Amino acid sequence: MKIRFIELTVEGEIMELCGKLVDCFCDNRVVRIYQPPQKFINKKLPTAWICAGDSFGNAMIEILPQLEKSFEKDCEPFYIASIMHTEWESDYTPWPAQAPWKSSELFTGKAGDFFAFLTQKAIPLAESNFSIGTDHAVLGYSLGGLAALWGSAQDKHFGRCGSISGSLWYDGFMDWLKNHAEEFRNKKVYFSLGRREEKVRNRQLRQIGDCTRNAVRLLKPFARQITLQWNNGGHFNEPQQRILRALLWLFRKDRDRFKRIE
Repeated sequence: MKIRFIELTVEGEIMELCGKLVDCFCDNRVVRIYQPPQKFINKKLPTAWICAGDSFGNAMIEILPQLEKSFEKDCEPFYIASIMHTEWESDYTPWPAQAPWKSSELFTGKAGDFFAFLTQKAIPLAESNFSIGTDHAVLGYSLGGLAALWGSAQDKHFGRCGSISGSLWYDGFMDWLKNHAEEFRNKKVYFSLGRREEKVRNRQLRQIGDCTRNAVRLLKPFARQITLQWNNGGHFNEPQQRILRALLWLFRKDRDRFKRIE
């Protein structure tokens, strides 16, 4: 396996991390993996797969220093991974649909190909080369949150799922979710949304509040745990912090592990 170690920089200075960032090359794609500090690598650990494309690097700059302080204290340690150089309007959309803004091209609906690579190539690569177990989460932001929900229902790899400001307004998605809600049985599911996201002018985008509340209602009878967290601001407010909150909830140390949460 060809790998490359990554150094994160802030204003030209190399960020000090206890863990490591590694790029792994597989079938002409790059799988970026964060490995927790070495003291935790004494057993197989879970992994969070984030649908964030090339913005994954920027998210890690803000998230990792805070996250490493939370290991053992607030949450179990875990790996984080992402497939880089993705096309959001293709890799993160489940079927072709018209975009709700005039300047955008048609959504091409190639999430099936993306998740085939993730589950058949990227996950086996990660499990065979790192101290990674079979406990996987998938989460994402915006269209990535849509893809995370859709992909979680397609494959049994993912016992935890996070949709952060997920594009649940996508044509046909809520009907699809209604017919596939049982696929989330015994999964841990996290939703979050900005309070101003449903107050935009675009008729389709402003459905996001009702869509997200309905998604929680549909999945609640099946999910092991489920929550909807509201954040200040609109769609683009503090996306890194929203991702961090999702990770901390999905991997938190649960005393009452099987209690459903609203």
